[in-house]
Amino acid sequence: MPCTEFALLPLTSPLSPRLLPKLRTCKHVLERASGYPCHFYQQVENPSYMYIVGTWESPGHHERFLPSVENLGLFDLLRGEVVLGVGIGETVEGRGIRMWHLEGDALSSLRTGVDEGIGEEDAKKKSPFSAPIISCNRHYISSHNREGFSAKFNEVKHTLENETKEYEIEGGWRIEKEAEDKEEWVMFCGWESVEKHMAFSKKESFKEWRGIVDWVEGFEVRHLRLIEGL
Repeated sequence: MPCTEFALLPLTSPLSPRLLPKLRTCKHVLERASGYPCHFYQQVENPSYMYIVGTWESPGHHERFLPSVENLGLFDLLRGEVVLGVGIGETVEGRGIRMWHLEGDALSSLRTGVDEGIGEEDAKKKSPFSAPIISCNRHYISSHNREGFSAKFNEVKHTLENETKEYEIEGGWRIEKEAEDKEEWVMFCGWESVEKHMAFSKKESFKEWRGIVDWVEGFEVRHLRLIEGL
């Protein structure tokens, strides 16, 4: 079953036009290896962070590519532009490329233009990755709370759907856990602007949505914008 690649790349300096040709090369190599389109985003809160979101047939499919000549060539290409760390998946003082996979293909509806959700209304919605702004919510959950979180999420999801309107909500469970008793649910939502998202927290309906907080140990919210020219 296809999975979603989620990679975080810290830049050594603000994103500049001179980096775009190198990123185009990366995009071409990754898409040729995976057989799927991949997309590059910049974090709004801290523009020195770049994200890659892509699709692979499985984590194993991607992992077999990582030690390849083609992929190692990308490390050489980005050296000096991206904080590479001291090895694949390792960091320097907490900074370096970090990458893992999510269950399911979060980009499917972006490729097909059709959402695979149940019901006629769901089918009319667009991928969150087609929106001007994408919120990336990472929820950190104890393994014994996974089922409870899922049930609560499904119960209150409608409050968020009323705000994202034409954009579907996508998400998936992190496959490579940080610890055996830890889970992570990553959710992507589409917004017209960061301000639109922030306005949700001031509405009465947000109180119902906040019910999921009782099931998490912590969470992180960031906003992403597609890098133009890629």
